[in-house]
Amino acid sequence: MFHWARTNVVATWPAIALYSAALGVLLLGVLLGIFIWRRRGNRAIAQRLGALAERLGVARGDDNGKVETALSFLEDATGAATTAVNESSANAERLRRSLEVLSVGLVLCDEVGTVVYRNANAEELMSSRYGDALAAQAVTELLGEGWRLGASERILDIYGPPRRTLQLRATVIGDGIRPLGVLAIIEDVTERKRLEDIRRDFIANVSHELKTPMGALGL
Repeated sequence: MFHWARTNVVATWPAIALYSAALGVLLLGVLLGIFIWRRRGNRAIAQRLGALAERLGVARGDDNGKVETALSFLEDATGAATTAVNESSANAERLRRSLEVLSVGLVLCDEVGTVVYRNANAEELMSSRYGDALAAQAVTELLGEGWRLGASERILDIYGPPRRTLQLRATVIGDGIRPLGVLAIIEDVTERKRLEDIRRDFIANVSHELKTPMGALGL
């Protein structure tokens, strides 16, 4: 009994050693696979981060698949994007302030007809009073005509008080590929019209005075 057991134990040692070696090889393979998978995963992540950095406008260079390098590029790209956004916001604010001090009213609508901007003069000319309500209606109609025809213009007399004459113009704006909206310009030409009327009346009076003596001489 004892001899059989000893013989059996001795006989199983090679099998145990073989199994242990196989298990070690298997474990090593698993660890190697995990290492390779992580390396490939890191490289893939680094490549995707680098590609994102390039899309944001930062040259990636030779990152050798390192996540740290790609993250550094991405941080640079984020900083550049933040700077660009800040500059764009500053430019938009400068443009808005410039439009606010213009002596004409500006109304901008998008391609679906929604008003997206009105400067202070347009707000004043299109307030809730009856005469200005007429101006608001005229501008709305003009924007529609401008969108359909590409451009439109009309003169609007508001009998007040005070009496005013408005020149309304609308034109389609776009990016060279497709129309993006319509811009309406509202200009108060009351004083200009008054001066033109004075000039026209003066010329008519002078012409009449010149004709009268000549008519008398003809008699």
